[in-house]
Amino acid sequence: MKKIFSNKSRLVMIAAVCIAVIIGVTGVILAGRAGVFTNIINTVTTPVKTLVTGVAVKVEELYDYMYGFDELKAENELLKKQIAEMESEVRDATALTEENTRLRTLLGLKEDHDDYEMEIASVVSYDSSNWNSTFTISKGSNSGIEANMCVITEAGYVVGIVTETGLNWSTVTAITDVDTEIGAVAFRSGDIGVAEGDFQLMEEGLLRLSYLPTDAELLNGDDVLTSGGELYPQGLVLGTIKDVLPEDSGVNKYAVIEPAAKVENLTQVFVVTYFEQ
Repeated sequence: MKKIFSNKSRLVMIAAVCIAVIIGVTGVILAGRAGVFTNIINTVTTPVKTLVTGVAVKVEELYDYMYGFDELKAENELLKKQIAEMESEVRDATALTEENTRLRTLLGLKEDHDDYEMEIASVVSYDSSNWNSTFTISKGSNSGIEANMCVITEAGYVVGIVTETGLNWSTVTAITDVDTEIGAVAFRSGDIGVAEGDFQLMEEGLLRLSYLPTDAELLNGDDVLTSGGELYPQGLVLGTIKDVLPEDSGVNKYAVIEPAAKVENLTQVFVVTYFEQ
């Protein structure tokens, strides 16, 4: 009996030792590793977590980009506004400088012609065609402007004559218009003629000096002035001689005048409302 018990005890002890060895070996092998259930859960969820983390990073990057883009856009709009304001200030300063220069020149003209009374006006629009050359100014009858008043620049260059007026506007017929007839004199030679519009020359912005004496001695570059009359004061500049050509008859000559003032470049003019003849 004791022998049988002894054998059983020995077997139990051997089994216990084996179990202990197995547990120890298993513990060594699985040391630092998760359990089976935890391993399964993490195996399934790890790719999902990786994807979610990646999406979160991309969303954050997109947010940063959009926020930065909005900031850049707002900054760009602010810069555009500042540039526009500076450009406007430059234009205003340029306009003031140009106006100051015109008024200084006008002051010199008034010193030479202290009998002149003038009304300043802005050029509103142009109306040029094959048949006429006119423009509209910003002053009319409520400023004392009437038809047949001479229109000049600040330097005393003739640009036309008022042909129609409204309350706050007037139509000016340019000196190149075919209806123009102005008594003129060549300053150097003293030759007298009539400056008049011509259909062909009007297209080139020129006018014609006709009815010259047969012995006229005109040269290219000679200044042509107004000879004076009821409509145009004496001594105003019409332009310069561009060419001298024979009339169709071959007896007399006529000259082509290039106006001193280019109508299409005008922004401001002066209407002579009174002068002493």
